[in-house]
Amino acid sequence: MTERLPYSLREGVNGYVDAVAAVVPDIARDARVEISGDRLDQFLLIVAIRRIWSNVNSQYWIMNDCISAATRTADGLDGAPQTRGFRVGRDEISQDSSAFVEGETSARNSTSSSLSSISPTSLRKPPV
Repeated sequence: MTERLPYSLREGVNGYVDAVAAVVPDIARDARVEISGDRLDQFLLIVAIRRIWSNVNSQYWIMNDCISAATRTADGLDGAPQTRGFRVGRDEISQDSSAFVEGETSARNSTSSSLSSISPTSLRKPPV
C-alpha cells in the first residue's frame, strides 16, 4: 500500500504500523478482544490510513496557521491586513488561493472513498 508514497512518508507510515503491530497483543488484551487474521489486517489498514491522514491534515493546518499569522492586522488597528499572504515559488498562498481552498475542502472530507481500493493484507508482514 505504501510503495507509491514519498520515501520519508512511506518509512514513517511503515515504521508506525510496525510499532503498532508489535503491541497488538497488548492492545487486544486491554480491550478484551481478539485481533487476528482479517481483523488484524483491517486494524493495521486503519492505523496506516490514520497516520497518512494525520500527515496530510497537518500540512493543511501549518498552511492555515501561517496564512492567519501573515494576514493579521496590526494590534489595535482596523482595516486591511499587513500582508495578503506569501509566495512559495511562483504560487501566491492566501486564504483565497486555490491551494488553500482545495486544502480546506480536503480537510473537511473523509478519505475513505479515495482509499477504498487499498487492500488491508498489503500491510501485514509475512511471518518470519
